[in-house]
Amino acid sequence: MGESMSRRWRLYLFGGSFNPPGLHHEHVVQGLQTLCEGDDLIVIVPCGVRPDKGRTNDVDSTHRAAMVELTFQGMSRVHVDLFDLEADAFTRTWNLDARYRQQFPDTDIWHVVGTDLVKDGASHNSEIHRWYRGPELFLNRPFVVVTRADIKVPETDYPRNHIVLDLQTVGSSTRIRNLRAERSNIDPLVNANVRAYIERWHLYTGRPHNGWTHFQTKGPGLIRAVPPYPGNPWPQREERVRHLTSLARAVNADRVGAPDHVLVIGGDGWMLDVIARDPREALPFIGLNAGTEGYLLNGGTIEELTERLELGIFTLLREPLLRILLHRPDGGLETVYAFNEGFLRSQSENSGWMRVAVDGQVVFDRLMGDGLMLATAGGSTGWSKAKGGQAWWIGAPHMVLTGDGTTCDGRRWVTASIENESVVEIEVLDTHKRPMRLVVDGKNLGPVTRVVMNRSHAQAVELGFFPQTVQHRRLERIRNG
Repeated sequence: MGESMSRRWRLYLFGGSFNPPGLHHEHVVQGLQTLCEGDDLIVIVPCGVRPDKGRTNDVDSTHRAAMVELTFQGMSRVHVDLFDLEADAFTRTWNLDARYRQQFPDTDIWHVVGTDLVKDGASHNSEIHRWYRGPELFLNRPFVVVTRADIKVPETDYPRNHIVLDLQTVGSSTRIRNLRAERSNIDPLVNANVRAYIERWHLYTGRPHNGWTHFQTKGPGLIRAVPPYPGNPWPQREERVRHLTSLARAVNADRVGAPDHVLVIGGDGWMLDVIARDPREALPFIGLNAGTEGYLLNGGTIEELTERLELGIFTLLREPLLRILLHRPDGGLETVYAFNEGFLRSQSENSGWMRVAVDGQVVFDRLMGDGLMLATAGGSTGWSKAKGGQAWWIGAPHMVLTGDGTTCDGRRWVTASIENESVVEIEVLDTHKRPMRLVVDGKNLGPVTRVVMNRSHAQAVELGFFPQTVQHRRLERIRNG
């Protein structure tokens, strides 16, 4: 009792590729929960791209992030840290240890490993000893060693400071991938949500991923209908919302099992609100348009939508979010995510002055104007298109940089398409006379001095469209050029 009360709180660091996460990973976390006392915390860290393990690149990092969230969400004392996936890099254990020691100086960092990694530790020939600064880790850092049913090691192989978590775990991510490649059953090895996700996106089958997949709903939908507006300025729209909500409930009544999609009823703005509120549902967002354009939603008459909803066949797109790192005037940093755009706008009557760099190369030393927007393909059809920017269909491998009344060296500059993997940096050159604010998906986030924007490697959203909607949008794109 005295030892328990005097010890510092612990952070159990459980890293891995989780490609995919399986029930054996859940078993480990449940075992770690039995060790927790006080404020102890379990941190899950999926690694980024590993040059020594090419299989981590077999699926997009946003897929691994989604499956990790589905596996560990809701488990007590568990935090998922996606920083390595977001950076699209691999942080070695020694540097990971240093990162968390800096963040939590009053914490004991315990590394969670399996017996396969400590085997032959007595002869200094374990897998850990081959890591970067592995001998120092093995000698000086505390470990939780999880026993595996298939690998037995003597006590002498364990690190000097360790706890044995005797779980005799079975199963592996390699086994799950191999079974998928053989088109065999993986139900005993993963939880139901992860299995559904893997099947929805045809992961680990050797099938190429071009961003789209086909999906048929089996369970009910979570209904997210736009609430009534005060004063009822659009009675026809509100009547359509009521009709569509009744339709969704009637279709749900004939479905069984857990929800497998989110039904969003409203317009594009409401869809963005729902995505921002529930970004980690890890379910497809399927929109029923009750507004005007409804670019992110499915249109049609009530009769058409009734038939299509009952059939439940969709084309799904998984669209990475836009990651925005913003610098505040007081020196603070904040990271936010957008589906449509990040928009730097002038905050005064004076035009803003901006230095703009793409992939580290300055393209404008001083761009002057009322604002500058970086829009995803999905966000390119609204304000960006109205200002003369190129409009892309959702899923296109481009983003659009568009100015609002912008000039450089006395010449007007309007727009440019850039690749999805580009990083855009915008610095406000005069924050006193020409302050600028950041607007993200229509929401004002206040003044900033600098923003860095790029497509996320960890956060993405699934959007569902009826096949008829997809065909209509393609024809519309041909007509409009």
